[in-house]
Amino acid sequence: MTNSLKHRMLWLAAWLIFEVIALFLAFLSAGGGHGDYLFFKLLFPIPMYFGVMHHLLDIPMMVLLFVQYPIIGLAPLVANRKKVICFYTVFVALHMVFSALVFLEDIPSAGA
Repeated sequence: MTNSLKHRMLWLAAWLIFEVIALFLAFLSAGGGHGDYLFFKLLFPIPMYFGVMHHLLDIPMMVLLFVQYPIIGLAPLVANRKKVICFYTVFVALHMVFSALVFLEDIPSAGA
């Protein structure tokens, strides 16, 4: 695997495209508040956990929602390989923990 600037820029572009697709799927599954939030739970568990579960849907959670995946794409541009692997390992672990927490808790309904 090459570590050239071109390869790293393609990696960033791929994550930016993934962010757009993930946001589209998440908003589509939310259904204007009447959906099941499946893709929000799977793709954005950290903002989902703090924003919806604990009623902290404010500016920091919205920013995290929009920059979560681009930050993953930027990591290889700003750090060496060892730090990037550590960053990705921590991110995957956090993502899995918060996904489990979101799926274990009930989402409060809009009518309650």
